Amino acid sequence: MWFPGWKCRKKITINGSSGAGTGYQVLLKVGESAGASGCDFHVEGHSEKFPTDKNDSGDLRFTSSNGSTLLDLWVEKVEGTSPNRTAYVWVKVADSLDSDVDIYCYYRNVNATNASNGDNTFLFFDDFDDGNLDTTKWTWIRESSGNWDEGITQPGWLNIKTLNAELWGTNNTAPVLISYEISGDFEAQVRIQINPTTNYQRGGIFVYSDDDNYVASQRIYGNGQLIQGKREVNASVVRTNINNTLTDVFVKVRKVGTTYTSLYSSDGESWTQIRSDSDINFAHRYIALVSESYSGGGGGLDVLYDDVFVRKYVSPEPIFSLASTEEVASILSGTACDKNGNVITGESVKVFILEKETGEKIGQTTSDSNGNWSCDVWITPNTKVVTVLTLEGDYGGDTDIAGAEFDITQEGS
Repeated sequence: MWFPGWKCRKKITINGSSGAGTGYQVLLKVGESAGASGCDFHVEGHSEKFPTDKNDSGDLRFTSSNGSTLLDLWVEKVEGTSPNRTAYVWVKVADSLDSDVDIYCYYRNVNATNASNGDNTFLFFDDFDDGNLDTTKWTWIRESSGNWDEGITQPGWLNIKTLNAELWGTNNTAPVLISYEISGDFEAQVRIQINPTTNYQRGGIFVYSDDDNYVASQRIYGNGQLIQGKREVNASVVRTNINNTLTDVFVKVRKVGTTYTSLYSSDGESWTQIRSDSDINFAHRYIALVSESYSGGGGGLDVLYDDVFVRKYVSPEPIFSLASTEEVASILSGTACDKNGNVITGESVKVFILEKETGEKIGQTTSDSNGNWSCDVWITPNTKVVTVLTLEGDYGGDTDIAGAEFDITQEGS
């Protein structure tokens, strides 16, 4: 068995994609039961502590294919009501996803503690939940003290008020909050709450090199309610506007090579492209949050930011493929006897646990000096297993001395 406490697991296959590499973040939608809506797979109603909210992993754990190497995860949200909830879980897959990869999902442990951790899962992450801006992650350019706060205007959100200031051409006066530099191809995403009513109040996320070179995805008022994709290269601005009245919206910027794409979403799942620009070669790539306004009456608008995260990106993306039948943790035990039924004492006997139908080895142990043995195995319920005992070498040779058959019919032991 893996470690004490977890009683059930399923093998999950992720379809790989060339270039994904190691440490790719994959979104898995885990259902509480067969009645869960929109899930990739479910845990048969056997979770004893299913996630209840954002950043709560409950008793869900994920490992590499060896069944023991824990994978980092972050729970983005939980939808539905018990017993049919669906948890949206980002899992950082350690093995290379250039090709298909198997991982395990473990569950059914009432004593499990929370393991959700966005910092460990993503290239960059901040959920603004602690009430203090993390200066190891963020740096202000032109900070305007008194015009921003974390967790005061709204708990769990960063508020950056608009000033009568913006980034536009050579008119660069707005405060800019930047992350450390990000490398490779990625998507940078944030959720914002904003209700702009005056030209040109706006807020959003940037991939920022400097004041004159960036790509942005923003919610804006500009003679109407709009979503805007904006690109500025060497102080020359190009933008695309889409009519939109959302006051709670997800925006992101995707970088693939020298192509940058601005997108938005009402729910963080289905995304719409705003614009895409190619042949952009920025000297730096910081993630930035910027609240702006142009008109004299545009200052003072609260723009709220939550759940900034940056993850690896390749197209097509690695995605969930299939889940195996549930396996349960079972403890098999017995006594090592020779073919005449005599207990073998004073020496170690190797014990191999095999699936009867396939002959696949699912466990291995040795007997103690009194001939007793015990082995933890993961097995599908209602499956017969057999043991083969041997004094030396592997099973299947002249040294095989005895065996027994077990019928696994329970959900675990």
